[in-house]
Amino acid sequence: MGEPSGLKKELRDQLRKDLAGFADPGMPVTIKEAEEGWVKADWVIRGDRRSTDFLLAGSSDLRDVTVRAAGSADISYASFLAGTDMANLRRLSTNIANLIKGDSSYVSPYAVLDNSLEDSPPKTAANVLVREITKSDEERTNVVFLTAQAGVGKTSLLQHVVHAVATDYRSGQAEALWLYVDAQGRRLAKLDDAISGELGKLRAQFSFDAVATLVRVGCLVLVVDGFDELLGIQGSYDESFSSLASFLDELQSSGCVVAAARSAYYEQEFVGRVNSAIGFRTDGWVVNRVRLQQWDDAQVDDYVEKRARIDRTQSARISELKDKVSTAFASESVSHLRGMPFFVSRVTDLILKDSVLSSGTDLLERLVNSYVSREAKEKLRDSPGHSYLTAGQLREVFSEIAEEMWRQDTRELSRTSLREVLEVWLDVAGLPSEAQLAIVDRGPYSALLLPADKGAVKFEHDVYYSYFLAGPIVELARKGEPLPLRQALRRSNLPVEAASMAGARLRTNAAENLEVLMTACERQDASTEQVRQNAGTVAAGIMRASETPFEDMEIRLMRFVDCDLSGITIRESTLRDCGFTGSDLQDFHLSQCVGKRVSFERVRVDPSSTQLDISGVPVNEFRALRLIRDSTSDNPVYDPRKVSEILATCGLPEAQAPVPLRQVSTDVVGLLNDLSWLLAKTNYFTEQDGTADVRRVVQHPQWRTVRNAMVDVGVLSWSKRQTSGNKEFLRVHVPPNDLLAGRDSQATVVPAVRALWDSLEDLFPEEEN
Repeated sequence: MGEPSGLKKELRDQLRKDLAGFADPGMPVTIKEAEEGWVKADWVIRGDRRSTDFLLAGSSDLRDVTVRAAGSADISYASFLAGTDMANLRRLSTNIANLIKGDSSYVSPYAVLDNSLEDSPPKTAANVLVREITKSDEERTNVVFLTAQAGVGKTSLLQHVVHAVATDYRSGQAEALWLYVDAQGRRLAKLDDAISGELGKLRAQFSFDAVATLVRVGCLVLVVDGFDELLGIQGSYDESFSSLASFLDELQSSGCVVAAARSAYYEQEFVGRVNSAIGFRTDGWVVNRVRLQQWDDAQVDDYVEKRARIDRTQSARISELKDKVSTAFASESVSHLRGMPFFVSRVTDLILKDSVLSSGTDLLERLVNSYVSREAKEKLRDSPGHSYLTAGQLREVFSEIAEEMWRQDTRELSRTSLREVLEVWLDVAGLPSEAQLAIVDRGPYSALLLPADKGAVKFEHDVYYSYFLAGPIVELARKGEPLPLRQALRRSNLPVEAASMAGARLRTNAAENLEVLMTACERQDASTEQVRQNAGTVAAGIMRASETPFEDMEIRLMRFVDCDLSGITIRESTLRDCGFTGSDLQDFHLSQCVGKRVSFERVRVDPSSTQLDISGVPVNEFRALRLIRDSTSDNPVYDPRKVSEILATCGLPEAQAPVPLRQVSTDVVGLLNDLSWLLAKTNYFTEQDGTADVRRVVQHPQWRTVRNAMVDVGVLSWSKRQTSGNKEFLRVHVPPNDLLAGRDSQATVVPAVRALWDSLEDLFPEEEN
């Protein structure tokens, strides 16, 4: 019959690769011509030889292929892969529902799809919105970014939805099964390791090699909790990111991945880095950003009532319980925590147990006090009732556990590691052997700890991990010895919550503690960026907690990445070799400062409260500026003139001079700004797409002429996908920020962008006033 050509050969090769992901290791997959338009594939799976026919004729994608197994009716390719002979997803759904339990007290927060230039996007129940937005985009890989600060409930939401989807899948009410992968606090060389670990726990009938295939055809939605762990710091985590990009590349512009991270910084980091990743930049993707909101009063009451009924609290006492929970958040200093599920659930738990919630302004401190005191007094005691440890000593133990986790770059400790930590601490403490034995035995079951995989333990919540990890950081900084501090800061990413808590405790003698941090950053080696980022995060915590401005200082060598710098004032000081990336500069004040090699990338500014009186920093050092539009959202600003105007309002001296602009019509500049917004979310779109952002671009009267100019110089290119009914797509080849950067005639831009603006000056000259 001769060799197949063109599309059919491509489909055969992909079919062979797909089946190889399920075949037994080392066993080949053979594909032969059968009757007209059909091919027969043979392979070995779990020791059994299989033979199945596939109708390739008339199909441009395997998702459209008809499959006929011996003695069976014709089915779709996705149904074939999901079936009992292949992935057996129905059985897997049962295992998922059993492993990830539903919580009858769960109350979904609201969420916002922050995906448009429109102001005030509507709020929707998060569990509903996230399921709706994960429906497959037939043209591009759909990457759903779920962001929220610690304590708002990302993990709870994901596990609730994963359980619900698994239940629906078993009853035929869900088309795709969600595969939850916990990447939080694990030292991952590759994404493969995390996925393989989850498949092992679920006793899945397939390995990692088949996951990309199942996601690509729409059988699975991959959910990665702790997505930021796979991004990390450039250089130190490149292998992890390479693995992630390779996985997305295998999806071939199809399928859906849900990525949960603590802030929008990681969404922007992903978009920037994936655009430059070898291979993946040639495929289509779209990013949808979902922001979780804090609970409102009605949701808090709903949760408390559900918890009370589970606890079998009498109906008459439910109102009393709600009042007690409300009272716990009545103080102005903690009222902002009332909408955070973590704090509401823990306060409710303590009240239901009739535990005493000590007085004070720091609610987390009060929660820890209650749990630790109860553990020390009621659990760790001898037969006469004497406590083996004081509450203070038990705190030290938890700090040792947290530091060991950070040392191992994990959020879990094996029983062996936990025992070693306890034995070393107890030996130094000099406790009697009876007490040591009791404490070691009790260790895995202590308050604030939970069982994890394979008998390991972890903190009940990352907030507790950060709380106890802050202690060792504070101790090292107070000793004033930069080298031991550097050795600690080089270990791995320091959670921003831990850094903030450490900074708050270091606010006394703030200048001296900042100097120790900066000295720790001076050495140049492979871990320099890691140390400087961790040091910058702690320094931000110190400065935020300080009640007085910082004056006449040299702040050097710091990397302020994804930091909240609001409320900080720095006067008459020098900033040297510092970088600000993805940080919040709302209510951040630099007054009469000097900058030497200082950069600002993707920082959030509010012209009404941000002051940037710092000389020596040119406007072009502010890359991808983001303008705050409300407390949780921002808009990227691409136009150099607009960037300069915003920075001038913020007081940047070098922004006072006008930007030398290309003489191009402002109407066309506006079109390029809308296009840049669109290209920040996708690298690949069709003019027939009905979304508001695409319509805003393609319905512009000058669009066709501008589009052709961009194609001519190589900024855009046409691409055709037969799987999409032969639609033509436009693919971008430059980052969106670079596209508008060319409006500044003195900016350093790639040749294609320079050529584009040369062309636009001829086609659309600026109108005479």
